[in-house]
Amino acid sequence: MATDACSVPVDELTAFKLTMLVIFGMESIVGAWVNAFIVTICCISRLKNKSLSAGDQILMVLAANRFCFLITGMLRILCKTLSPTIYYKDFVYQGLKATLWFFISSNFWLAGCLCLFYCLKIANFSHRLFISLKLKISQAVPALLLSSELLSFVNIIPFYNPIYTSECNMQNATTSGNATANQISMKTDSDQLLYVCGLSFSVGLVIFVTSAVLLLVSLWRHTQRLRDVLSSGGSASMAAHVRAVKVIMHFVITYLVNFVALMILLTNAFPGNNNLISMITVVVNACPSVHSIVLILNNPKFKKAFLQHAGCKR
Repeated sequence: MATDACSVPVDELTAFKLTMLVIFGMESIVGAWVNAFIVTICCISRLKNKSLSAGDQILMVLAANRFCFLITGMLRILCKTLSPTIYYKDFVYQGLKATLWFFISSNFWLAGCLCLFYCLKIANFSHRLFISLKLKISQAVPALLLSSELLSFVNIIPFYNPIYTSECNMQNATTSGNATANQISMKTDSDQLLYVCGLSFSVGLVIFVTSAVLLLVSLWRHTQRLRDVLSSGGSASMAAHVRAVKVIMHFVITYLVNFVALMILLTNAFPGNNNLISMITVVVNACPSVHSIVLILNNPKFKKAFLQHAGCKR
């Protein structure tokens, strides 16, 4: 905890860091707006139709989670930049980390649920278990969403152990004389954090990757069949399936890039390289926003509402 005898570390605001802060802020604002837009459209659809499809339920909760993640991330950066003394207090530092961890974990679980839902609804396999899950997935969505949030909440319990701790280090205050100063440094229990990461992400990662691979295999097989029996009516269908394959591939790449960047960021793997940490933070912040934009552009209902809101004509 920062005290008069223990000063907080203050990073020099270089041109590079200022650029990263500007990019981070723009990403957060755009991403928060995009995800708030998805939530709004889902709420309007719910009020008009008095119901919401299972897919839109997942999208709404996922977008709401991402909105909260981006807002919390902005608050963390503002607190760290404007008031480092408050930021490095143990309960503030750990509280912000735990909150961000909850939204991060929830985002991965919900993304896995979305991919699983798309796989069961779109893919076509004759296995009895697959057909059974395909028939039951819509009714199971509320339970999946609740389970994702509960598991994410359980995953923040280790932060009260805690994973992140602060301690004062003696440092030379001057190049001459015996004057010294204590400066706070943050320590991370990497082993415990990686253990939590394993519990939080391993199952979700397996569900996501398995669903994505099965969906890609099914779409690719169907595309090949359409190509073999190509007709005037089949050309548009094949183009739609090719677009679907591209969307899933984008989903997979974004998911994996986000996962790797988070592991580097959360474990403080490069504590002395602030420029690299700034770049990784920008990547982590960008992935959920970019994926939400892709979801809008590839969902007819969201795309139509977005174009109408932007004043564009198709």
